[in-house]
Amino acid sequence: MRVVALISGGKDSCYNMMQCISAGHQIIALANLQPMEKDELDSFMFQTVGHEGVAAYAEAMHLPLYRRVTSGLAVKKELVYSPEAGDEVEDLYQLLKTVKDEMQVEGVAVGAILSDYQRLRVENVCSRLGLTSLAYLWQRDQQELLQEMIAAGVKAIIIKVASLGLNPHEHLGKRLDEMFPYLCELNKLYGVNICGEGGEYESFTLDCPLFEKEIVVNKSEVTIHSDDAFAPVGYLKLVQLSFSDKANDTVQIQKDLVHTERQIECPSVWSQDECLSPQDHSQATFCRNQYAWVVRCGDRNVPSVSEQAQKMFAELEGVIQGLNLYWNNTVLVYLYLHEMSDYAMINGMYGRYFAIRPPARVCFQSPLPVGVLIKIEALLYCGEDECKSMHVQSVSHWAPANIGPYSQAYVVSNMVYTAGQIGLVPSTMTLASVDQQPSVSLAHVQRVLKANGARVGSAVLGICYYTTEHAEGLAKQIWRKHIFESHLDYGCGCPVSFVKVLGLPRNACVEWHFIAVKSNHPVLYSSHTLLSDDMVVCVAEAWCRSLSVGGWIATVVPLPSFEKSPDILQAVEKGLKETSDILSSRAVQWSSINLLRVFVPLCGQPSFSLSSVYSAIKNYCTFIPVSVVATVGYFDSTCPVVLQVFSTDEVA
Repeated sequence: MRVVALISGGKDSCYNMMQCISAGHQIIALANLQPMEKDELDSFMFQTVGHEGVAAYAEAMHLPLYRRVTSGLAVKKELVYSPEAGDEVEDLYQLLKTVKDEMQVEGVAVGAILSDYQRLRVENVCSRLGLTSLAYLWQRDQQELLQEMIAAGVKAIIIKVASLGLNPHEHLGKRLDEMFPYLCELNKLYGVNICGEGGEYESFTLDCPLFEKEIVVNKSEVTIHSDDAFAPVGYLKLVQLSFSDKANDTVQIQKDLVHTERQIECPSVWSQDECLSPQDHSQATFCRNQYAWVVRCGDRNVPSVSEQAQKMFAELEGVIQGLNLYWNNTVLVYLYLHEMSDYAMINGMYGRYFAIRPPARVCFQSPLPVGVLIKIEALLYCGEDECKSMHVQSVSHWAPANIGPYSQAYVVSNMVYTAGQIGLVPSTMTLASVDQQPSVSLAHVQRVLKANGARVGSAVLGICYYTTEHAEGLAKQIWRKHIFESHLDYGCGCPVSFVKVLGLPRNACVEWHFIAVKSNHPVLYSSHTLLSDDMVVCVAEAWCRSLSVGGWIATVVPLPSFEKSPDILQAVEKGLKETSDILSSRAVQWSSINLLRVFVPLCGQPSFSLSSVYSAIKNYCTFIPVSVVATVGYFDSTCPVVLQVFSTDEVA
């Protein structure tokens, strides 16, 4: 890809260029926004200290430099940006538009590490210009990253300080390799960001493997902004620079974090009887605990999937408007397709509705009833708490970019809802090997949760979708390893279902999905088992007492000695009965349940209704037909039914 690099002269934009080249891209130009009539702007977006050295930076790389003057004014200060005349982001738009028109670039390299404010604005500009944002430093551990930069040959000096523990008279002009131990110490003492992401310091790169010549500072001047006794602020003006010759260097490559797991086979011990006859999927809407659960599916009387989808989305829009909500109130979407080959077309249509703050999403191919080509289940938030979506569209080493209309995660107060993650290698957006996909995709989920203040160890519900028995075996092995390394009892940890589906996006073999609370709220994990004459009911529970949030998975497992497959209805009701007893012990009523999803290995909707005992939940109990449902824990087998229950009565 032909790439223009946004540069400030600092270490981050420099090292991100090295990562771009390592990923096979070509840096063909540099771009910089410079201040008007002064050395430093109070900009939310751009480093302007050291701007007088940017021309030398470009000369050292022997690349054309495009520059534009900016006022550094942030007219629109909200996190999510939309074009606003006079905003500094529009200066960036005009700068990159010029570069694209003259150099035919396809991507933009940006050195963002933690700033959502900066990343979202660059992604907005890139989206408008049809460019790809490349942010290979995004969400990297700062100590590891700075150490890696130094080891890779990035030689930079500090040119601004504004932090407790840093002094202009002592630390300006010092090299980062000299400062690294001290910055780590300041991080432990005061929480200083080691890479300066909190504005603690700014840097200027004198040399790196991309430079043909090394920059030498012949003369500089110190300017003091504030002589505060505890955190003085000052910067270094680069008055005179020159160059010195250097030997050729080799660009260091940052490998994506992939882990190869030992191949195992996990044979099935459950034989599926004939499928039950299909009938129409339910069309449900219900509201409880500040959430709405909406289920809609395609009309089997409409012949094409596009027409079914249009009608389905129109119905969903009517429901959302009837609830006095908006599309961006949608937290989580489960999207089921009859044919995964329709994914690209449906994705384009889907994006027209979920354009702003899109929800997290899980998508797979399901054996829907005859004539039904698409189904959607949507969880919407109706309350007043703060909501945000993490929709990272930049290519990085962190997790796959979501260029499509769905977020990596959607956060409502203390709840984190992740999108389904498949085993894409983030830097190339191509699938890892079949053996690597289960571990790679789980690692993506872990990083997404961490970026939103949660972790797998604070999850209340999880699910692993897979397409082959080989992938199932690998995924279960990885999950057991996680439980072991987390020092949890075998069978405990976050309740996780393993569900075999007909297909996943990109022809992936595994997709992981979790709902979690933030890590500062402890979650209690337990497992309950009931033995009956012909089957075992296992209920895995996650309960966060401080928030009154819980997740339960009831798995009905046939006894090995039982020769005949149990009745599906009987299995569902046994699972419900056991779950109901546990809910009662937590003072949770069925009327407060937000999600009740029943996975059944069927071709089509089950042709039965729940008994009167559970008639109160039949309107919001959704059945998801899949190929196989399975469990891992005390019992490891396929089974006739898995129930997933989620309830949040969150206490702020």
